[in-house]
Amino acid sequence: MPRANEGTYLGKLESTGINTGPSGKPFLYLTFKITHIASAGTWMNVDSPFRRDVRLSVTDKALDTITGPRLELMGFNGDFQEPRFDQKYSTQGTSLTCSHQIRDGKTYENWELVEWKDLNGSMERKPPSTSVIDRLNARWKTKNAAANKPTEDQPPPLPTPDERDAPPEEDDEDNLPY
Repeated sequence: MPRANEGTYLGKLESTGINTGPSGKPFLYLTFKITHIASAGTWMNVDSPFRRDVRLSVTDKALDTITGPRLELMGFNGDFQEPRFDQKYSTQGTSLTCSHQIRDGKTYENWELVEWKDLNGSMERKPPSTSVIDRLNARWKTKNAAANKPTEDQPPPLPTPDERDAPPEEDDEDNLPY
């Protein structure tokens, strides 16, 4: 299967299901038929329509943070055995982005719906709590305190007599290079 170029595409939802990844964690897959690519502000037909999966982790943590809001936005029916979404994704289609990610020296496609970019958790940066920062600082200081002790602004030590430039030798007919 040839790799799609990075960019924005138009696709219609064709099928959905649930599967288990190599790590044993479950994920939903949404298979889209890609028919158009955005170019210079307009949709252009792709040479040959193709299918791509959008994967959504459905672990407890993912459902509470990233996946849950995405499923709500798409009108998920709440049935993980027979997942269904708002009909507009199958009839009108939706914009998707393709980006490339490199893992273990291989390039992979990553597909996401454009409408997800503004959802909490997908692009928003949220600093950790003060207790997490304090724990990280304490751990770092305990492990690295002796090795990375900051030095005060002092000039470097004077060179030893061996490191100083020796006075030039006097010219002697025996020491001439020619």
